[in-house]
Amino acid sequence: MLTIDVTIVNVTELHVGGSVIDKMTSAMADNVVSKIYAPVYRGPSASCDGYVYEIVPVIPSSSIKGVLRTFLEDHVRMSSRSITLLEVLKKVIDVAERDLRDDEVAKDRVARDIVDRVLYRVLTQFLDESLAKHIYSIKSFSDLKAFIEAAAGTSIEGVAERLGLDRTGVGNYAAKVIVDTLKSFQLYKDVCYTVVEGLACELPLPLYKLVLLRAISEALNEEIEYPCRVCKYLGLPGYASRISITNAWPKNVDKAAILARTHIAIDRITGTVAQGKTFDVEYVAPGTEFEFFIVYRMHTKNLRTSLDEAKNRVKEFLDQDSQSRSEDSLREIGLHDYDIEILKVLKKFVNELKNGGIQIGGRKTWSYGIVKLWNTFKVCLFDLAELRPPREPTPREGEPKPLWELRRVFGCEDC
Repeated sequence: MLTIDVTIVNVTELHVGGSVIDKMTSAMADNVVSKIYAPVYRGPSASCDGYVYEIVPVIPSSSIKGVLRTFLEDHVRMSSRSITLLEVLKKVIDVAERDLRDDEVAKDRVARDIVDRVLYRVLTQFLDESLAKHIYSIKSFSDLKAFIEAAAGTSIEGVAERLGLDRTGVGNYAAKVIVDTLKSFQLYKDVCYTVVEGLACELPLPLYKLVLLRAISEALNEEIEYPCRVCKYLGLPGYASRISITNAWPKNVDKAAILARTHIAIDRITGTVAQGKTFDVEYVAPGTEFEFFIVYRMHTKNLRTSLDEAKNRVKEFLDQDSQSRSEDSLREIGLHDYDIEILKVLKKFVNELKNGGIQIGGRKTWSYGIVKLWNTFKVCLFDLAELRPPREPTPREGEPKPLWELRRVFGCEDC
């Protein structure tokens, strides 16, 4: 197993949400930091075990892994071939008519699933739900075929008629937005769309997804890898990832100040402060150090060298300033190509952290959430088949106990 001990520091403020209970009862998805009660080391004079429960700001592991997924998706899209959703839908008709032939029940089921899980989900990103729901006027495969033919022929009135929209005024304009969306929405060969249910990787594969994948493959004249590269690395429902990320805990709670700032809203007409529109935002002050672990379940039984030598080679490979270790040097010690691909992903992420190019959480337009790697990172490699001697790292003043436990389980002797 490979563990990477990462310490990051926030260059700008980190938006703080409520407690864990608050987050369970409200939609606070843009809050990158949660406040929880956790034991913090205060020394033998504070309690029998030296720990006292305090409010601690924590960056959830889901936030960090979400940033990693978004970063990797953007990177893969830059080098991946793409095709518009409308072109794919045109090919869906061809594939269904050819492969499902006279099975009208199956074709109707494919059409309904595409309408519900793809078209409706995409359109609600651009249209009000009251307009997007007109896509449910498509109730059969023949309806879907007629709709796609009208959209491909840029027949705005034809699309409006198929969807039961008013062919003048708002309804006609909504039909135009639908056609433009289908013509501009891009699907990529090597990465799925996790924000659109029907375009995200899933296992087991439903019939409509098989038809959709075959349509993309034939439209691009290339085989489609499934799950996509990102989901293969980071997992999806029914497909476990070999990469785990822990919560990021402050290294010293005393230096993790939670402050509040009052914001105002400006009246766009008068240009003055809008009455009753002030609001407070809690944030973690810049300069706070957070520590977390990236854990990769890498096979080590086929290594042709010692764990220490393998660790040094991996560390040098991940370090952007070191050019001494190439992919070939990793193959020499017995690493599989899959392991090397994972390490390349982690290398890109660590390097981006070094450059201060990672932004997490909400309020990004306010420049909140910019973080970077603090100093360097530590790499530990050990064989899960061999029991390591128990480690008891010395607790540090102001250190949360969960961070101590993580260092105890995943850390190296020098962590």
